[in-house]
Amino acid sequence: MTSHAIRLHARFHGIKATFPVSSSSSTSSTRATSATTTTTVAPTHALKLPTLDLPKFSGKLQEWVTFRDMFKNTIHNSSLSKVEKLTQLKTLLTGEASRQVRSLILSDANYDIAWTNLQNRYENNRELLFSLLKRLMTQPPIQGATATAIRALIDNTKECISYLEVLSMPTQHWD
Repeated sequence: MTSHAIRLHARFHGIKATFPVSSSSSTSSTRATSATTTTTVAPTHALKLPTLDLPKFSGKLQEWVTFRDMFKNTIHNSSLSKVEKLTQLKTLLTGEASRQVRSLILSDANYDIAWTNLQNRYENNRELLFSLLKRLMTQPPIQGATATAIRALIDNTKECISYLEVLSMPTQHWD
């Protein structure tokens, strides 16, 4: 038991030592719940987030909104140059989606063209709605009344309904 606690303590200090110290950090003291205990807080550290792996987009209509939102929030609205944005975009596209931008050479002007091509192709809420409703209505029947099969049916249904809500389709009064 104590050897486990010692290992945890060593790991904690190892993790603590890997955080970079901010130049504007300061040491402060805080009072704990007990009036007699004073705890000194270590300098404020800049938190380094893990690298975000953006999903690849193959052209499946149901994946477009998720891909679009993640790409816009991380790359499209960033301070990267348009050539860098186009490079990132091309590396994240596969299959049919990559064919939409394959012929575009890396240049500032072509990023806007590539992004517009993708939006024109996949920003089709009507097609997306039909695709989601088809997926919702053609779910395979449950063969055995197992918890796994029922959970899969519920998860798929919730995912479709959530996606419909993202598209601003009213689903709150559905049976």
